[in-house]
Amino acid sequence: MIYETLPTNSYCGNSSCKTFDFDFYIENENQLKVYLIDENEIKKELKYKEDYSINEFKNKSGSYIIFPIENSSYETLNENQRISLELNLEISQEVQYNNSSLLNLETLEYSLDYLTRLIQILNRKISLCLKVEEGLKATPEELLNSIKESKNTCIENKTLAQKYTDEAKKSSQEAQEKLTQIEKYTEEITPEKYTLNDLTNLSTEGRTTGASLAMPSSNFIVLEWGASGSAYIAPANGYINAQYAITGTTGNFSLQLNINERMFDKKWAYLPSTTSSSILCTTIPVKKGDTVSLIYQYPQNTTITTTLIRFFYAEGEV
Repeated sequence: MIYETLPTNSYCGNSSCKTFDFDFYIENENQLKVYLIDENEIKKELKYKEDYSINEFKNKSGSYIIFPIENSSYETLNENQRISLELNLEISQEVQYNNSSLLNLETLEYSLDYLTRLIQILNRKISLCLKVEEGLKATPEELLNSIKESKNTCIENKTLAQKYTDEAKKSSQEAQEKLTQIEKYTEEITPEKYTLNDLTNLSTEGRTTGASLAMPSSNFIVLEWGASGSAYIAPANGYINAQYAITGTTGNFSLQLNINERMFDKKWAYLPSTTSSSILCTTIPVKKGDTVSLIYQYPQNTTITTTLIRFFYAEGEV
């Protein structure tokens, strides 16, 4: 009688164990195949009496092997290796039954056991195969090709993902370099180096424009400005600088700078006297072709004693 059992046993190494059991019946060394599976998943057949020995044969409970034996070219099985012991039988039925009133039941039992063991081997092999469920149209070959195509797609997607990752890292590095430059330039923009005395009431666009222009140290034109609201067209990139000297009682002086119909307000609270003047000054960046007008308001008891409107420009621009 052959009990239900797997016709194979597999073990992982631990760098010390040299005995490995098998649970099935064998009659001789040819009915046992022993394989070594290395760390690269390469399966190699081992040789009887060169690499391993078998403790006993014809034991219905199985037995064990010793691996490696002395003088084997292999070393003790390590943690990254496995060993597989597999039942190996020829597919044949060599017992002949003749007509007889005397039936040898032992011979019959042996024949049936042999066939059962063959079926166990085939069942094990089938369980390791790629299978298609009943009722599905796909063949095993088509399913295998689908798996291969999916694998190739995964490899391609992995390559693309790595490419985009590298590009993202490069862009991040470039952005960091630009940020470092901006921080450096920001540190260099100080009141000691640039004499833009008031840009706090400009829009973001106006501040950006102001930061793109360099304030000349001495090149300027004194503008002949008319009354409040008079217009002036900037001949180049530069700055309009307006200074007002006023006398009178305490009050507020309001100045509106209209650049291309966009208003920028500036207000001062001043404390002048009747004997001396207060100097009020502001600077605004302009681009070539901008139309600029200045509209100022002040209390009736205040007098503008001096007005100085200058246009600063870079050398060679005007």
